[in-house]
Formats: sequence, C-alpha cells, structure tokens
Amino acid sequence: MSSVRVSRVVLMLIAGFVSVVLPLSFFHPVAASAQQRRGPIVSPPVHPKVSNRDLRTLPKTPRPQGPVREVPEGELGLHAPGANNAPRRDPVQQQSAQADIGESHNQLSGPIQNFDGITFTGFSPPDTVGDVGPDHYIQMVNASFAIYNKTGTLLAGPSNINTLWAGFGGECENENAGDPIVIYDQASERWLFSQFTSPSSAPFFMCIAISRTNNPVTGGWNLYAFDLPAAHDYMKYGLWPDGYYMSTFEGATLGAYVFDRANMLNGNAATFQYFNINALTGTRVTRILPADWDGATAPATGAANPFIRSVDGAVNGGNDRLEMWEFHTDWATPANSTFTLATTLTTAAFDSDMCGFNRNCIPQPNTAQGVDALSNRLMHRLQYRNINGTEH
Repeated sequence: MSSVRVSRVVLMLIAGFVSVVLPLSFFHPVAASAQQRRGPIVSPPVHPKVSNRDLRTLPKTPRPQGPVREVPEGELGLHAPGANNAPRRDPVQQQSAQADIGESHNQLSGPIQNFDGITFTGFSPPDTVGDVGPDHYIQMVNASFAIYNKTGTLLAGPSNINTLWAGFGGECENENAGDPIVIYDQASERWLFSQFTSPSSAPFFMCIAISRTNNPVTGGWNLYAFDLPAAHDYMKYGLWPDGYYMSTFEGATLGAYVFDRANMLNGNAATFQYFNINALTGTRVTRILPADWDGATAPATGAANPFIRSVDGAVNGGNDRLEMWEFHTDWATPANSTFTLATTLTTAAFDSDMCGFNRNCIPQPNTAQGVDALSNRLMHRLQYRNINGTEH
C-alpha cells in the first residue's frame, strides 16, 4: 500500500484552472461507494506489422489546394450546434470573463524554444498536438506529422500519418482521417502515434504505431489496427504502467479503453478492453479524459487509471461537479476488470455553454480572430505526477 495520504489533481476547466484535493481512494481501487459498469468487451489479439522504414524517406505532405475544410465538431454528426444551444451566461459576466482572459496572458513566462512547425494543412480546426522526449519533439497537425530535434531542426516530414502504414493494407494505409495523438512514453523511451479511420461507419479502426526504439526516425515501428466496437471521435490517451488508456466520444455514450502496453512495446499480438458509460446527453455532450502519467515515479503498483469528466448541473441535474472514474485492468482475467464511479466532487459554479459554443469565442491580443473555448469539457491532457509519494 502506498504511503500517500492525500491526492491532488490539477485540471483545466473551461478557461481557468481548478486544483482539487482528493482522497487516496480516487487513485487506488479501494472503498468510495463505486458504481459498477458493465463489461468489459475484450478484443481478439491483434498482430502487428513491423516497419523499419527511415521516416526521412516518406513522401512529404502536399500543400493544401482549394478552400479550407471546416470540420464539424465531431464527425459523428451527433453533437453539432443546434437551436437549443443558446448561451445562458449573463452578458455582464461574459464581458468580465473576457477581460480577465485578456489580462492573464501577460503573466505567462517566455518559451524556452520557439520555431516554426507544420504549416497549414487545409483543415479547421487543425487538431494540433505534440510531445517532447530527450532528443526529439514530434508535432501532429490534423493528418500530418513532423519530427524535430530539440533545437527545431526538421528531421523527418511533414508527412501524412497514414504513410507510416504504407504496405500495411486496409483502412490504416488507405485513410488519413486525422484526430491524431502523439505520446512520449518516458518509462520505456518509446513513442506512440495514433489516428482514427472512418469514425461514423464500420469498421471503426484505431491505428496505433509504437516506436521500436527511442529513435522515432530510423528505429522502426510496430503498427497496429484495432477494430473498435463502436463509432468513435475525439479520442484522448493516457500513459499508465499497465496500459495505454483511451477515451472516445460515441454520441450517446463515452468509451473507455485500455490497450496492452507490455505486448505492444514488445511487438507482440495485443488486445484491448472496453467499457462505456452514458454520455449525459443535453446541451453539448461532455467528454471524459484518462490520466496521463508524467515524471520518473510511477503510480503505485496496481493503481487504477483515473478518468475524469466535468458535468454541468444546469444541463444534467444536480450540482456542477467533477465525476471521477477508476479503470482497473486485470490482463490475466479480463472479467475482473472494472470501470467504476469512485468520487464526485462539487465545483464552483460554471456554465458549459460559454459564448454559445462559438468557435471564435475567446479574444486574443492584436487580432480579431478568437479561440474556440470547447467549454463543455475538460481539456487534454489530464496530467498525473507522483512526487515523493504524493500524487498530483
């Protein structure tokens, strides 16, 4: 049993930050009046293919031609803006919030490195993500990726993500649908790439590549294509000792997955386990995030991965709150795996419909172009760190 007595998670909520002190039971599968969910669904073993291609030889992403493609918020078509999305926020409060946002940017420290990344890819929003390792920074923008060294020198790309699956066959090679994620797995010194294929019609493949060494350019990759049991969108990942955890938006439900990290790192056949929960449909459906482990100290052995979502009481009833779920994985006996509601924390009051879900919502200095608030959900990543036995 860990010596931790209290736990703390730092979350991004709406436009600010929330610091929450949690009981130990949140991070460990004990006590806390858990609500049991059905499942899990267990996939058949998926065998990888190995790519030893030097990524510097991949074809470069062509510059976009024609008009910008405005991608709906979620290709599932189940949560587009509608007439019931009128804002509830008081106009005076809205102006005050915007003024606070406009002033706070002066408090940020300067960047350590600043260099140009991937150019515009022709899609809006761009779904920009990136992660950094000891020697590399990898960026993904919609359906392209590029690999840089730590001073900004371009080492490989920009290339379409699906070019990594060249010769693989099937949807992971033939589609380049985007919604990418890149994770540096600091415990194994490996990299994870992911993008989906068609999110609204079967088969629902999730394409995951795991680097075979700490060199993502020339060290080779293990390539997987996992056929998911449900339509998916907005997938978000979290590294944990016993698996790569992933959440998805499925329309009326939210998916929670864990992929077999140990076998994927070794290039072996791997499975996933899957649960889902009600998405609390209403004015803009919420999302859920798995925790992503940072730092050198691992969570306690056997600790469940915490998933968290925000809930607007005015939309879904009750108080404004954070729901905290635990995904406990048993690879030896999957029937023993659980996904449970462990803790519910009441937050300060918030509205999930900031600016009426306008994508040009939050003001920026020196431009009329605003920023999308995405105010109905917590923002990726849900960071976890264990410092001297205290979990943050």
